[in-house]
Amino acid sequence: MEYYFCVILQMWLTNWLTRTGQKGGVGDEHLRITYANKNVEKYFKDYREMQKKIPFDWVRSIKKHIDRLKAAETFGAFLKVGLGHPERLKGRDAGKYSVHVTGNVRLIMQPKGESVTICEVVEMEGVVDYHGDQETWYIR
Repeated sequence: MEYYFCVILQMWLTNWLTRTGQKGGVGDEHLRITYANKNVEKYFKDYREMQKKIPFDWVRSIKKHIDRLKAAETFGAFLKVGLGHPERLKGRDAGKYSVHVTGNVRLIMQPKGESVTICEVVEMEGVVDYHGDQETWYIR
């Protein structure tokens, strides 16, 4: 429990230092986010644009996940916190991870690196409802 508190505190401090333009001993290096294509990048870099495509509650949840990713030093640190119930996907999406946005909607991302625990780059794939017989991509 203490470990998770320390990780969350470190992520918050890193995020705060980034937003205020300050540098500190903790978290000078952050997880870098890339995008699967220009369309995904367009929505993930402009949350107002994203609100035109999906409900505001979803956008707010996605922004929180993105902020947590940016605050983490590695993808492994992000996973250890466990917020959003990150889970490794299987089958044709093996190697990708999903994070809960709503009951059935997920933010899909793929760590880029040899080891998930030390990975410092994550590629955003998009936002999808993949439950049931078919998947519905809202942003891809």
